[in-house]
Amino acid sequence: MSVSELAYSIIDFLIRPQIISSGNFWIVGTSFERSRIPLDVAYPLILFWGAAYGIAVACFGIHFIFRYFMVIGIRKWVSGYLMVSIWFSIPVISGSIYAFTIHLFLNFDENLERLVRSNINFLQPLPISEMQYYGFSLYKISENSEIPEINLRNLYAVLILAGVVSFSLFTMIYFAVKVHKAIRSLTQSAENLSSIAQTLQKQLFYSLVVQTIIPMILIHFPTTVIVLASFFGKGTQFFGDFITMSISLFPLIDPLPSMIIIKPYREAIKDFLFFWRPRRAVEPDTTKFSNVISRAVMN
Repeated sequence: MSVSELAYSIIDFLIRPQIISSGNFWIVGTSFERSRIPLDVAYPLILFWGAAYGIAVACFGIHFIFRYFMVIGIRKWVSGYLMVSIWFSIPVISGSIYAFTIHLFLNFDENLERLVRSNINFLQPLPISEMQYYGFSLYKISENSEIPEINLRNLYAVLILAGVVSFSLFTMIYFAVKVHKAIRSLTQSAENLSSIAQTLQKQLFYSLVVQTIIPMILIHFPTTVIVLASFFGKGTQFFGDFITMSISLFPLIDPLPSMIIIKPYREAIKDFLFFWRPRRAVEPDTTKFSNVISRAVMN
């Protein structure tokens, strides 16, 4: 996930994409004035920028599945060349679904161009050759008719993308609950579990809960709002600006719960920042905790 977040940040710097929401439509992309690279190169990067969201939502689910298998001690599902290859392929597949869906169903067509020309003032003077956008419009109006029709092509795309996000959200919540139950069960059944190990597991769970909430607030909720707003004709530029900011903040905020809540990480950061502090006594070793958990699960 760190690799995709780094690639996302580089692409964001190069093409400076923007999300524009207005009425029944929203668009994502860049223009000749914004992009730091030629627009011929910018379009594949825009697709990857959109696909990065699909990669991220898949990584959320895998993150919690991995934690669950590690807690209950079934490591055969998360180790070995074959299993690691399978797990790594899931974000790639999810990102590919996003990229192909955007390219096939949400490309910048004549209908979107008419909506942009009539609603987005700062894009009106630009010729189509100086814009690289994709987007969604609930309705389409042909040149020879003033009666709007449901844009089924765009609607299918949103349903596909929403299905990927919903599956990721369900996976996150489902395995977060299972991890919580597994930790409680193991804490109660492991007689030799030290108080330090119990405290560490509680900290890991609190970190897990916060890391579940963060993507829901910064990614799932804003994208849901902007899509629903377009369905009801209530899209505004505030939604576009907010989701652009929230998605950019996620890579920065996501690691913080582990760094702050889990004591060993917190102490290591303090030692790094305040290197003049005297060294503390070494705390008891808790490396045998995983063995205790495995025995408890097997019994």
